[in-house]
Amino acid sequence: MNFMKQIFAVIMLMSLTLVARAQISNELMYQRLTGLPTIADLEGLDYDQVFEQALSDSKFMDNRILTLVSRLSVESADPYGPIGTYQAAIALGILQNIDFRSLFDRPIWIVSNETANPVTPRLAQLAFTLASLDGFSNLPSEFRLFIGDPFTEISYGDGKYEGLFTTPEFGEEFIQDGTNRKPIRGIYDIFLCSKIESYKDASLDTFFIGQDIDRLPGDHPQVFQEECSACHAPLDGQRPAFAYQDYQSGQMLLLEEISEKYNRNSREYGGLQIVSDHWENPLVTPIHQERFGWRTPTTGRGVSEFAHMIVNSEQFSRCMVQKTAAEFCDLPMDFVQNDAIAQVVQDLATRFEKGDYRFLDLIKEIVRSPLCE
Repeated sequence: MNFMKQIFAVIMLMSLTLVARAQISNELMYQRLTGLPTIADLEGLDYDQVFEQALSDSKFMDNRILTLVSRLSVESADPYGPIGTYQAAIALGILQNIDFRSLFDRPIWIVSNETANPVTPRLAQLAFTLASLDGFSNLPSEFRLFIGDPFTEISYGDGKYEGLFTTPEFGEEFIQDGTNRKPIRGIYDIFLCSKIESYKDASLDTFFIGQDIDRLPGDHPQVFQEECSACHAPLDGQRPAFAYQDYQSGQMLLLEEISEKYNRNSREYGGLQIVSDHWENPLVTPIHQERFGWRTPTTGRGVSEFAHMIVNSEQFSRCMVQKTAAEFCDLPMDFVQNDAIAQVVQDLATRFEKGDYRFLDLIKEIVRSPLCE
């Protein structure tokens, strides 16, 4: 009898706890969505109504989405960084609740909402800055994102781009100067939540390593094999995806010939001669496949096919869950510390995919998931 009373007491306590949670649920959800306590009256609203009301609050855009966009822009995730086509496209893609993958592997452009004819829209010429927008929350009221047919002819510099990785802001951050290894490292970090330390591998074939890498650093070939090649093998095999890209004078350029940066120092160190934008991903061993979950071809030509591989991987979906939960649940990026949390992330990633990669739906799921508890 005492045992049954104890069970009844536990059930009653759980019921009271659920009632208490229900009483604060709307306020808690609203705070998670906007990042700040609400002064709105949410009594009697269901969750869908609370969600819609939070979306109309300027704090949703100016606080949460702005910071989330920064997490998807640069490795340092600086919410005070510049705003341009890249950042605006991500924000509009989230708010328009489109298949988020299409931002990466299809033509994109942004038009003014004043455009009369959506079939042949006038390209927006406004420089996207927080000052010009008078707050990030004004972006969706003034501009709209369009996604083109993948076979549409691309002309960089007129406001139409072959996905996010061909925008000026991406070029300024990752393409200018350097040897086009930085965009590979950055994309893996930002969109696959994978620092290079997590996938470097000295056992990979050194065939794709560029001509500018010393094979005998300090006259010690083992240093190249054990240290240099571990990072360069995965990066160098994939960097030809950007072989016809360059960033100059504030613009992303589509080159007619391979960028000179690819074949530097050929007389010094030998190595593979880059003659096209054919790329190959060497991270296909069982260990790497388990980590990234590639679902599409791991070889291809150019930026669009490379982006297609990235955004259709299992790890892309998990990473988007991780980035979104870190923002809306106020968690550190390394919050996945055990199998139970990893399973919650995987479940949300699966639902994200089954829901056609719609980001607003993902946010809606995450803020009431166990990750925010």
